[in-house]
Amino acid sequence: DGRVIGQMNDEAFTDLPLVVGEGANARATEFVAILDAAPDVKPLVKAGIRVGDRRWTLKLTSGLDVLLPEESPSEALQKFSTFLHDHKLADKDIVLVDLRYPDRVVLRLTEAAAAQREEQLKAKAKAKGGPA
Repeated sequence: DGRVIGQMNDEAFTDLPLVVGEGANARATEFVAILDAAPDVKPLVKAGIRVGDRRWTLKLTSGLDVLLPEESPSEALQKFSTFLHDHKLADKDIVLVDLRYPDRVVLRLTEAAAAQREEQLKAKAKAKGGPA
């Protein structure tokens, strides 16, 4: 019901979703409904962060951040669920999935993976005779 719980030292609250951010407590029911739209993703979610009292960012137990759009967040989470399984995202070096754009999914690599990708692109350009 969005009631604020001070200290989380009671076992009775461990199954409740953690929601933080401006307006999060007043929108906790909405947050649970969004998670219910993708039951396979729900157990992976550690917390929901309300951003600007407009939209949600999900913090997964793996450390991955999932940015949901302001409009149709349930549909976006369903899209993420499909993307997660079809592309085996759990096995990738990704720290962020941005679903705020309806026509694309934006991924942010870990720093190490981004550096490796940059080296691969440089090597590919050099092999084609382009600048290294």
